Order: sequence, then C-alpha cells, then structure tokens
Amino acid sequence: MEENVIIEITENSLNAFSEKFLEKSKPNQFYDKNVFFTQKLRGSKYNQFQVIGNLGGIPTDSEFTSDTDFYIISDFIFEEVKCGIIDTQLVELGKKLNSKGKKHTKLKVLTEKVFLEHIHKRCLNINDQVTLHLISKLI
Repeated sequence: MEENVIIEITENSLNAFSEKFLEKSKPNQFYDKNVFFTQKLRGSKYNQFQVIGNLGGIPTDSEFTSDTDFYIISDFIFEEVKCGIIDTQLVELGKKLNSKGKKHTKLKVLTEKVFLEHIHKRCLNINDQVTLHLISKLI
C-alpha cells in the first residue's frame, strides 16, 4: 500500500487489494508470515488457521499488529461492505492504515474467497491433498 494516500474501506478498495495480491502471488507467500483473520469466517476458523499452519504461517484472530503481513476479511463482512455496512474490525483497519507513521505499508488485504481460491489452486498445482481436504468444505 502506498504511503500518503488515504485509504477508504469500500467494496472497490477491498477488490483492488485482492487483485493486487493475485497479481503478485508466489507459490507460498504465507510461509513465516503473520496472518490475521476477521471474525465470521466460513465454517470453523480453526480449519483456516490449520491451512495457514500447513503453509508455515502464523494465524491469529485476536491481535492485528504492525507485524501482521496478511489481513483476511471474511466473506460475511465483505458482503456487509457491499451493502454499506462497515464492521468495527474494518473501521480499525482503516484507522491503522491511515495513521501517522503508516506501519502497515506492506500489509496485504484480501477477502476470504480470494484467500481460499488461491490456496485451492496452489493445492492442485502441488498436489497438497491434506490442505485441499481442509478447504474442500469451505469453497
């Protein structure tokens, strides 16, 4: 994310974050990365936490810090954004992204759908049946 730019949390901005992620995707860019998940995920959050663990990342839903590399927005919260409802977690995200010092300039924000589709594609490409089984109920 660019510095000195005010970032609005809207449907378009969230889609743009996801598109940017897909354009720059590496085979496993979650390795050794801190991944924050919003509330209201599909199914059990522990499945998605395990997916990140399988990829060598560190999942959390309790603390969004300056060390966070990825911010995954649940599809439920994203649908609310489309209706003009901004969840309190996204309000906090916006504040942190627009704060002085901008500690989150390298943060990647994506939707749960984009996250799961990316993982699904990766699993198929490398034949990761264990992780594929974890997300099969979610996609």
